[in-house]
Amino acid sequence: MEQTIPSFDEAIYPAYKVVALVDALAEDGIGPAQALDGSGIAEDRLHDPATRLSFRQMQVVYRNAMRMAKSPDIALRAGQRMHMSACGMYGYALLSSATPMEACHFAIRYHQITGPVTSISFDIGDDAAVWRIEPLFTVDVQDEMYRFSMEFQFSMNHTLLKDYFGAGFRLRELRGAYPMPAHVAIYKKVFGVPVRFGQAYNEVIHDVSWLEHQPAYSNKITHAMVREVCEQALQSMKNPLGLAGKVHQRLLSQPGRFANSDAMANEFGLSDRTLRRRLEAEHTSFQQILLDVRRHLAIRYLRETPMSNEEIADRLGYSDAANFRHAFKRWTGKQPSLYRQASSVD
Repeated sequence: MEQTIPSFDEAIYPAYKVVALVDALAEDGIGPAQALDGSGIAEDRLHDPATRLSFRQMQVVYRNAMRMAKSPDIALRAGQRMHMSACGMYGYALLSSATPMEACHFAIRYHQITGPVTSISFDIGDDAAVWRIEPLFTVDVQDEMYRFSMEFQFSMNHTLLKDYFGAGFRLRELRGAYPMPAHVAIYKKVFGVPVRFGQAYNEVIHDVSWLEHQPAYSNKITHAMVREVCEQALQSMKNPLGLAGKVHQRLLSQPGRFANSDAMANEFGLSDRTLRRRLEAEHTSFQQILLDVRRHLAIRYLRETPMSNEEIADRLGYSDAANFRHAFKRWTGKQPSLYRQASSVD
């Protein structure tokens, strides 16, 4: 699955998921002001349908929730709040779809308008339907943010599927790419199915027979109306990327031949000094973005390819494998070989 890099600082995403987290934290006695601390999100605007958030703001709230939550199931509980009615027009479009397959295709195309916390794909096997999910906040399966993001999305997917198919809906299996968490017993209560960890992918799996289900709320007129609204929302999100996001995208597309800051500035018709100044205004720098891209690609290569340390070092622009190993140890606290072993443990 190819991951997209969301806009970092443009406030273009609805607040649905942040609202769910804030409300779940309130159950633990943590007020909205604490949950939103440092995000720049005004408490009195959180439930305003016109409010839009940036990717970075959502990251802050997720990290606040990880740090402040009094119970380990906070992300799972937040996902259980993501009913169809909590997802705006996206939810009503799913509910009014003519067939389950139409709803599945709609979910994949318009998933971004609920907030870019993960990327999602859908596939059908002989007897199973598989939703494959990858977090966007981090690709490091050892990072607690990875697990937290997946728990939210697993729970949200489960909630939406039950809303669509009815109370009798059952999953077949859940697979997580991250290590087994200490609170694994809670998964059984939430999902009611076997959960396997340390897998190659994050997957929500259910019987393909559910796709023959007759939708209870199908309505062609309603679906056409809300789909048009969702299309407008999606198009409005596709273009605005801050300069940091554009530099990130550009570097991510050229492994093995990363441009330096001067060459990157030229690509955008800027002087090197202007590039630095504008990135500083977005609270980052060219070197920080390059480091993020190297870390992202290194983890992906170790998880998804048999490439050697020497090959990865060359692809990431390091002079030798030793320099790459030192850098990777700083990023993750592990040597590349140990990280690869940990990530492949079932």
